[in-house]
Amino acid sequence: MYICPECAHEWPPGAAIESTDETSVVRDAYGNVLNDGDAVTVIKDLKIKGSSSVVKVGTKVKNIRIVSGDHDIDCKIDGIGAMQLKSEFVKRRRAAGLRPPCSPRFRHFRPLEFSHSLARG
Repeated sequence: MYICPECAHEWPPGAAIESTDETSVVRDAYGNVLNDGDAVTVIKDLKIKGSSSVVKVGTKVKNIRIVSGDHDIDCKIDGIGAMQLKSEFVKRRRAAGLRPPCSPRFRHFRPLEFSHSLARG
């Protein structure tokens, strides 16, 4: 039997050792997994406690750090400084240079139609 010298907790020698590293997954407002170094965008105006400043919708935050606690993102916002954010108020930004399959950039193009006047010869 093992006994903790600080709290006097007892457990048998064959008991499984619980790890103290809980790897919790942090997700943004849309369910995407966030990692250290990701870039996110704020999806709601956030008032800063003790200040008249506001973090506006669409503010881009680069190089976030995942921390444990109620506010799970540690970051630095340009013009405001270092602060912590809740993951429910951000969305993960796509990697630069990637576009969705049907990009709005190419919607004005129409498929070529075969002209009947040229086909008759």
